[in-house]
Amino acid sequence: MITQDWLLRQVESLHLMITRLLLHKDEAAYELPADKADYSETDRLCALVRACIKNGDHETAMELLDTADERYSLGFAELSLEAYAALNALDDNSLEEGGITRHDIERGIKRLAEERGFALWK
Repeated sequence: MITQDWLLRQVESLHLMITRLLLHKDEAAYELPADKADYSETDRLCALVRACIKNGDHETAMELLDTADERYSLGFAELSLEAYAALNALDDNSLEEGGITRHDIERGIKRLAEERGFALWK
């Protein structure tokens, strides 16, 4: 329990630091266009990732983020950070049922940062 709480806080701190570095704000909140006809590829990915998280399919959400073609856009960074925060906010049982761990979330955040030139750890 204490270890899991510590890891949750570590991921929160890492998330906040990377959000501030990449987005220059405290919270990632990707905004979708009102009309689905105006969706870009990143918008469609965001809607799909949000649906996976909402439906408890966390493993698929992480896989979508890991394999996305549009990884290098600022919009992708924002939607990824939003998704990582949503996943990290879940309790341990929900994460386990969804097939991921907080270590997976941490790795995703670190990969996103490294792809943008922030290699702050080994």
